[in-house]
Amino acid sequence: MLVLKTSIIQQCLRVFAPTGTRNSAFWALQALLVVQIIWYLACIFIEIFLCSPRKKAWDPTVEGHCININAITIYGAGINAVSDLLLVVIPQIIIWNLNIPIAKKWAVSSVFVIGLL
Repeated sequence: MLVLKTSIIQQCLRVFAPTGTRNSAFWALQALLVVQIIWYLACIFIEIFLCSPRKKAWDPTVEGHCININAITIYGAGINAVSDLLLVVIPQIIIWNLNIPIAKKWAVSSVFVIGLL
């Protein structure tokens, strides 16, 4: 997911904030990119060090403790839902601020909303 979300955000940056542009979309997408990278790297380390000692992850007879993976899964679902929503909302805001006729705004907007399906 880290690579997929990063590539989607990079594509949005290229389309909605061309090189040299530092508008609100640029900063919003950069912040989203940083949050995604930090979250997924943290998840990787949590998965690696889920149990102490690590042998307990596959051998329940070993003394030790494990982190509650269900809580991390729920937080991950929330972060993914918010980031997916932002990846739809940010382009919509930019599209509706364009200086084009309403019919074209609806057409372009609908193309990006189809990504929700």
